[in-house]
This record gives sequence, C-alpha cells and structure tokens, in this order.
Amino acid sequence: MNKNLINSEITPTPPFLLGAAVIFWGWQTGLWFFAVPMAVILEVPRFLKFRWDFQPLDFNRISDLCTLLFLGMLAWLFISRRTVFVIFQLIEWLPMSFFPLMFCQNYSVSEKIDIRAISMFFRKHQKKGYDLSPLTFNLDYPYAALCILSASFANVRNSGFYLGLVFLSAWAVITAKPKRNSPFLFIILFSAASFAGYAGHTGIKHLQNILEIRGMEWFYDLTQSNSDPYQSITAIGRIGEIKLSNKIIFRVKPETAVEIPLLLREASYNKYNLSRWFARYPEFEPVNSIKDGTDWELFKPSEPLNSQVYKKIVVSEYLNKGQGMLKLPNGAFKVQNLPVFNMEKNQFGAVRVKEGPGFVNYGITFGADTGDSPPGEDDLSMPDREAAAVSEIVQALKLKDKTPKQVLKTVNSFFIRNFQYSLKLDHEYTPVPLADFLINTRTGHCEYFASATVLLLRASGIPARYAVGYSAQEYSGLEDQLIVRDSHAHAWALAYINGTWQNVDNTPSSWQTQEAEQVSSWYLLTDLWSWIHYKFSQWQWRKPSEKESFYLIWVLIPLVLVLSRRLYFKKRIVSVREPEKKAVPLVRMGRDSHFYGIEKSLNSMGYIRYPGETLYNWIKRIENMKNSEINFLQLYDIVKIHYQYRFDPGGIKPGIKKDFNDQINKWIEENSKN
Repeated sequence: MNKNLINSEITPTPPFLLGAAVIFWGWQTGLWFFAVPMAVILEVPRFLKFRWDFQPLDFNRISDLCTLLFLGMLAWLFISRRTVFVIFQLIEWLPMSFFPLMFCQNYSVSEKIDIRAISMFFRKHQKKGYDLSPLTFNLDYPYAALCILSASFANVRNSGFYLGLVFLSAWAVITAKPKRNSPFLFIILFSAASFAGYAGHTGIKHLQNILEIRGMEWFYDLTQSNSDPYQSITAIGRIGEIKLSNKIIFRVKPETAVEIPLLLREASYNKYNLSRWFARYPEFEPVNSIKDGTDWELFKPSEPLNSQVYKKIVVSEYLNKGQGMLKLPNGAFKVQNLPVFNMEKNQFGAVRVKEGPGFVNYGITFGADTGDSPPGEDDLSMPDREAAAVSEIVQALKLKDKTPKQVLKTVNSFFIRNFQYSLKLDHEYTPVPLADFLINTRTGHCEYFASATVLLLRASGIPARYAVGYSAQEYSGLEDQLIVRDSHAHAWALAYINGTWQNVDNTPSSWQTQEAEQVSSWYLLTDLWSWIHYKFSQWQWRKPSEKESFYLIWVLIPLVLVLSRRLYFKKRIVSVREPEKKAVPLVRMGRDSHFYGIEKSLNSMGYIRYPGETLYNWIKRIENMKNSEINFLQLYDIVKIHYQYRFDPGGIKPGIKKDFNDQINKWIEENSKN
C-alpha cells in the first residue's frame, strides 16, 4: 500500500456534522468513552494534508474486520445476556463495528469507497471474471444515519433524543437546501414536519407499550408447563425392568456437615389408590420474599437463625423455561440467592418457582423443624385393597403394642431381613401389587418400600406420608461436590413423631450399589461434558458487573491491531510436527485383588461402604454395630495384605499371594454361612 501526500478538497458532509452525530450517539447510549475519540478521529482529516492510498484489497480486509467485529459483538451479547433483547443492544453498538471502514474512507485518497470492495455480491462476480466498472460511494451520511438509528435504541425516555434528531436533520438539510428557496418557507415547513413527527413518535411509543404488555402476557400463557404436581404415578405393579438415565440432573455442595445420603424432596402425598399417590387439598400459596426477590422464608424456625443446629447446602440446577420444583431437604426454611419472580408452597412441603433464569445456584438452610401441615385424617387412612395384608404384618410384628421409636426400628428390621431391592420384576401380574409385595414376592424398588412403610406406620397409629425426590449420595472428586443423577430418583416415607415430620427410608441400602453398577462405561466422558456445560452455565447466568461489558470490549483491540498489521505484511506459518511418541500404558497394581469379593459380600449383607470411606474406617464402623457373626480379627489382617498388594510398588510374592487368596475365599465361605 502506497502512502501519498495530497491536498483534500472533498467535503462530503458539512463540517463537524459526522462528529456531532457520533457524539449524539454516545450521549444517548452512554458510550462516551468510545464516542469522543471516534468523533475526533473522523473530523481530524479536515485539517490534515496527507492521505493513504488504500487499494481494493485493503478495503476487502477492513470490510471483513467490520463483519468480524459485528459477529463478535453478537456472540458476546448472546452468551452474556441470552435473551431476545440483545438485538437492541447490538444495534446500539453498530457504530463501533463499522468504525474501521469509516476510518479508512476518511483517511483515503478519494474519501470514497468502491462498493465492489465491500460487497460480497460484487466480489463474487469479480472472481468469475466479470468486468465491472467502479462504483464509488461516500458513507458519511449513511454512517450519520446509523448513529442516529443506534441512539434511538438506547433506553432514554426524554425529549433530548428528538431535539437532537431535529437539530442534526436541520444541520444536514440546510447545507443541501437550494439557495433560490425562501429561508422563511423552509423554516415553516421544517417546523411543521418536526411537530408532526413528534406527535407520531409519541403515538407509536404508546402503541408499542400496549403491544409489549399484551405480547408478554400471551407468551407467558403459551409457555406455561402442563405438569401435574398433585399426584405421583408409581411403577408399582409394573412388570419388567425399570431403567433410569445416568445423566446428571443437579449438584449439591454441603457448606456444613450433612448426613450422606441426603434426601432432597420435591413433593409429598397423603392418599394412595391403585398404585398412585395423591395430595388432597394441595393448593399452593405464595411465599414472601425477604430480600429483593432472591431470598425467601418458607416458615419461621423455632431456633434463632444464628443457632448451630442448622445446616446449609447449595443446590445447582437447571430450570426448564425458568420454572420447576425445588429440591429441598426435610426442615428447609430459608432459600437464598434464588432470583425468581414467583415462589409458591403447599401444605405438604412442595415448593415451585416460576419466571426464573435457566440456571440457578441457591442456598438452603434447614433444621429439625418442618413447615409441613400437621397430620389429618388422610395421614392415617388405609386403602381397602391393601388393608388385609397390612393388618397381617402389623399383627405379626405386634406393632400396635410398641412405642413410635420401637415401631420404626421393628419395621426397618423387617424390611432388611426379609426383602430384596430390584429394578427387574418378573413375577406374575396381580391386581393388588403392594399387598402381594408384603406377603409373597418381597422384591421391589423404592416405591414399593416407601408405600409399604407408609401403610404400616399408619396401621400402627403413626401419621405418615409418601415423599418423592432424590438421594444425593455420589461424591465427585472432579467437582468437589455431590452429583445427583436421574437414576438417583428416590421415594421414602415421612412419619409424624414428637411433633415433627421425619424421613423414614426403609429401602435396602444395596439399591445404591445396584444403581452404581448400571453406570455406563462412558460415564467419565459424559460426566466431563456435563461438568463443562455446568461451568459454562455458571458463567452464562452469573450476575454481570456494571463495568464487565466495558472491559471485555477491549479484548477486540488486539484483534483490530493484528488485522490492521496485515495491511502491510503477510506471513506464512508452517507447523512442524515432531515424531509421535507411543503412549506407555499405565498399569495399576492390585486391581485384581480378591479382597473385592469380601467387599461385595459385605454389601450383600447390607453393610454399604460410604463414598470416600477407607477400608479400615468401614470395617471399624461395622464392628461398632456389635455384629458377632463376622470375624473382624482375621478381616483386619486381610486388609493389611490387600493394602500391600494394592499400593506397594514391589507388590507381594507369588506364594504370599496364593495364601492371601485362599484366606479370602475361606473367610467369604465361613461368613456367608452365618
């Protein structure tokens, strides 16, 4: 590109009109920091005596730069705001995206741009060999009109915009007015047009407000969810295998010590009939916000808020169309940092939100008290079809002669000793599946155990309800928090004892192990992708700072400099590949240890190892249960050799390994008979 010094005699627009339009745009949008230097840069060429001789190829590159800036702004606004209203802010920023083109035009030799250089249509025809004559055009007036258009999209509700528009229009028209026309007539006609335009502008503004209100009401009614929060259709009586997805639904981060697994309830019900649970009188009532629509109090706790008995967790989840049921532990009384427009709660502890963001991180404070309604007649009712089977079990266990605490212990022992958990049910069809489960099959999933527990407690005189939600039990080392999958959906009972509702989960703990065994071998990749999406959602739906957009725009400055440098230089980048090195497989010692057979045997006996729990702590916890059927002394010696085989780089000798395996097989055989 050549650089020539010449005199400039062309003045496409009146002096300082273009700069005034840019300043007006900055005034209305609040982008003063960009508008002032842009206006100065565009007006300075009037006082300079040199220009650059830009070639069509240079304008091609500048045009591509403007397109890149436009697309970058669009992407940034969509990612950071994710709403249809980003189009308004994008139009406000248009003068910045096309500024490089105006800069090159005003500092070029001709002070005009050949449309062939920036139009994709003309570029395509040039490549095909068409001989097109030059089509030059000055963009000063279109750019000034663009500044006014962008200023009109700013959220400024005063008469300053229209006065500025009239002033700039008069400035442009007066300079182009033929001298033979009467100045007096021109002023009258221009004033009449201005007043008529203001009246039309005001009328359109009121019409726009009316249409926006009606349109938002229509859109809200159209997108309402048709889900029914008042009943739970169980899989009781269904024959075949129930399969649940391993997709991560939400995440839980404990901020205080909590019991694992942690039961998080979505809803509870008090009426059972034909494999369905219903909530009678489940009307929702609004929950009052205690802080700007972000903090909510579900009920007043009995203890002061600074009491140490309270626990706290943070739940991260997605809201489908901004609405959904909250996942709450029993005793939750305060929800924080949840920016939703509406929150409602019913007497059974179900809490739903509406008109919220697509992703939320909300804190939950909970204790021993519950805000659920006291028990009523429905919480002691018994369905006729299951009454006989339930009565038979109550009489056999003598539950009516026991205290509530003894009833809970007896029912729990009854299920652990006599029932098995399974998602695959292949027994014959029966019209009363829950009664058949109690008397005959004694195999089922959590919905069977929860429903049977509720009915047994009611028959014993203890008010009870059926609860559904999730069991937070899987710890992720990658995320340092609990992850909850679709397969962790769970059901349990609520018992009213000592003036409060308590969780009662009699589903055998082996269900956790069975669910874990069904996890796909691809779960590492899917979990990694889920974590990436989760971190992106956290950033996407965060609270943006006031100056964030201002600073991030400067990320585009290095890009502008690099592309501008290409006007002078071209470089070729050659990548050199080094010889590929063969990956050395990583061998993990001890993965074939027979000790895992002992672990599986203990799991089948109901002694489930907690996530992250060491083998010694696990065995010590089992020993503290005073179970005399297990040989713990021999078990500690086996664990010691297992650790040596698992973690000692030298491993163990073949002879010791054979004795070790024989010792394990003997232990499993002896203890499985007990």
